[in-house]
Amino acid sequence: VKMAEAEQEQEKSKAKLKEQRERAKALLKHHQDKARLKAEKAHEERLLKQKEAEMTRLRQLQHERELKLKAQATQRAQTQLAQRGEELEATYNPADNYDIASMRSDDSTDDEEDPRRQIPTWAQKPALTSALFKQHISKTSPSKIFPSIRAPVLEDIFSNTSKPRYKHRTSSAMWEASPRHPNTLRQMF
Repeated sequence: VKMAEAEQEQEKSKAKLKEQRERAKALLKHHQDKARLKAEKAHEERLLKQKEAEMTRLRQLQHERELKLKAQATQRAQTQLAQRGEELEATYNPADNYDIASMRSDDSTDDEEDPRRQIPTWAQKPALTSALFKQHISKTSPSKIFPSIRAPVLEDIFSNTSKPRYKHRTSSAMWEASPRHPNTLRQMF
């Protein structure tokens, strides 16, 4: 009986040992799978970062190419406009003047279908488009083209009136300061 009990004990401990070994193998396999998945994930992340870097580089190259093409197109357009402008200046006719001196301020405007005078060539499509494009490209400030204008003296303009209101300006005519805050300067822009 003792021997049978000892054999049973021995079989139980063998079974327990076998179970522990299987559990250890399963745990080891689990850790190996986990490490493999982690390595695969890190590899995928590296590949994704490489792809993103490549896409960023491609976008930069494409942007640089577009800028280069735009610069080339602008250069070609400027050259063509310069040539066209020289042609137009060479063909300028002083008689091609749309004189409006004879018109009064209360005259009606011309009918687009039947204008009173022929529209000058400088105001028609090719020349006008060319001039507008040149103006746009030059980026010249209007203040460099047109001179500054002196403020009018109202007494000189309305000399035959004796109203004193032209001598003293009200707050609505004071453009440097805000009516609500007269001690502060108004921002121009």
